[in-house]
Amino acid sequence: MDTQQIIAIIMVVLMVGSSVVYGLAFAFF
Repeated sequence: MDTQQIIAIIMVVLMVGSSVVYGLAFAFF
């Protein structure tokens, strides 16, 4: 895998993770 591919995957994972965290925060608070 290329370094750019790894960076792109990490960015996507971070964006999805942050959106999930915000969704849980809004659901509980």
